[in-house]
Amino acid sequence: MKGVLIEKGEGWYIVLTPTGQYKKIRGTSAQGIGAEVELPAAKAGSGYIRVAALAAAVLLLVAMAAGQHLLLDSRVYAYITIEANHDVEFAVDRQNRVLSARGYEPGAVELLSRIDYLGADVQKVISEFTLASLGDTDIGTDEEKEVVVSYYPLYRSPAGDVDSKLEQLAREQQKAIGERGKQVQFATVVLDKETREEAKSKGIAPGRLKKAEASGKTKDNSSGGGEAGDTKGSGKEQKENNSGKGFDKGKGEDARETEARDREKGKELKEKDKQEKKQAGEEAKQDREDETSSRKQDKETEKSKKHQEKIRDCGASGLQGGS
Repeated sequence: MKGVLIEKGEGWYIVLTPTGQYKKIRGTSAQGIGAEVELPAAKAGSGYIRVAALAAAVLLLVAMAAGQHLLLDSRVYAYITIEANHDVEFAVDRQNRVLSARGYEPGAVELLSRIDYLGADVQKVISEFTLASLGDTDIGTDEEKEVVVSYYPLYRSPAGDVDSKLEQLAREQQKAIGERGKQVQFATVVLDKETREEAKSKGIAPGRLKKAEASGKTKDNSSGGGEAGDTKGSGKEQKENNSGKGFDKGKGEDARETEARDREKGKELKEKDKQEKKQAGEEAKQDREDETSSRKQDKETEKSKKHQEKIRDCGASGLQGGS
């Protein structure tokens, strides 16, 4: 039989069973709070189960708040990506506690294995990961290293709320890491669904995808400048051949080229408009799904509260019956 790990200490841990019982088990568990663990088989004749059942009534009032907190906030509220020497993505709940983490390459996975991140505050985890990631880099007080923090919220927030949280996160990280003798500049990015999905499909961090796209646009603009120069040169040649025999023919070719460019530009505008409408439709669909999910979660929350009240009443009855 399995149960949910809700508390642990030195030489013991407490598990909530599917029947609503709390069992205190001697020993240690490598699992984090909220994880599902296997219950050891009960020994015949020992007072093990009786002690665990009686202890449940005493521990219930203390552990119920924490247990209910875990049940309500076990869903992912946002994804935060850190890009330093190594890249990692953290899934966090509404209280910014880390629910899971994913390294983008073996180096990041190895660093995560050194950090106790499950259930921890994301600010503390980011500091530890960033310092560990930059540990192999020789960064002195005269050199700054840029770290990109990407934020992807799954639920709608008031205007400016996400930006404000990101700015606060960057300031606190800069201060915490600065106290460790490192000068790090944090850049923040709020992601849209399209960018995150594209980055996910390519197996790279979203910030690096944006940087690559920006680099590609810069290159295209440079190429565009060369084309403009060629056009200018062509104009000069046309001017020199203005009195020549082939001027009218060249002028006709220019007109056809201009018309072709206009048609191409019109196609691009139509395609862009189509993509914008498609994105707007997807965002509207996502909003509806989020609203449905929120209503469903509210129902589950109410159901969880009633279940906890029932467990508390049973525990209280057990105490009265035992006395």
